[in-house]
Amino acid sequence: MILITGATGKIGSRLTKKLLDAGEKVRAVSRDEEKLQGFIEQGADPAVGDLLDSNFCQSAFEGCDRAFLLVQGNPTNGKHYNEELQIGANYAESMKAAGLKHALFISSLGAEKGTGSPIIDVKLEIEKGLKETGIPVTVIRPGNFMENMYNFMETISSAGFFTYPMPGNVRMPHVSVDDIAEISFKALKRDPEDWEIIDMPGIEYSFFDFAMEISENLNRMIKYMRVSDDQFREVFTGFGISDKFCDDYLAMFRYFEKGEFDYNPQSMPAEFNYSPKTLEEFIPELVKSIK
Repeated sequence: MILITGATGKIGSRLTKKLLDAGEKVRAVSRDEEKLQGFIEQGADPAVGDLLDSNFCQSAFEGCDRAFLLVQGNPTNGKHYNEELQIGANYAESMKAAGLKHALFISSLGAEKGTGSPIIDVKLEIEKGLKETGIPVTVIRPGNFMENMYNFMETISSAGFFTYPMPGNVRMPHVSVDDIAEISFKALKRDPEDWEIIDMPGIEYSFFDFAMEISENLNRMIKYMRVSDDQFREVFTGFGISDKFCDDYLAMFRYFEKGEFDYNPQSMPAEFNYSPKTLEEFIPELVKSIK
């Protein structure tokens, strides 16, 4: 049986569907049982609880031989860094207790560099703990998610723009969560390869590139507008996001702005036949959601 943490999230939901469609036995983890109903109807075994709880975490791993792992701290309470560290420690302990034969962890591109953003840097600390278990682990380090653009559907539709707190001309690695789910599926289906790291940057695009491609597909002008750090903070805290998370998020954008992206394209196994989704392929999917 394969344990899927974050089974209702962007990557986890796609991966869970792929595995169930392939006839795999899946245990799907979520804090909300209602969100798991579709997967339960497909035969998934639900595990409902909080992975910060070490007892729940161990019970979720019991009877599983493989696991898909990701971490997501609470952005509203200012404790996201410590929460992610705790979840990572719970994973390591539970993996050993369950006698897991293979795990896959979603980390972040740049985790090994010391980016200055705890949102990214915490992933390296978790990687270290997982490696110490001695269990074969595949670490995938993806770039920025293309699908984050869905957060801007309202402003693109009503006002014709989208924003981030960084220059629009900086190219940064963008990868589709569809691709991450596909590579995760292939990695979990094969025999484990001991400890391995797969860099998955996708393709480097600027936000000006996104604006141009969206404009062409909508046949109307869509602009990218840089917001100041203060404007960004005002909007995010208005949604209940903590000041600490805003600080760490802004530090992540300062890292992106430097453009110091190092990754190894040869780390992707050739047998996976990976061809990253392009902007030209992604944007038509996006604009279907824009009025």
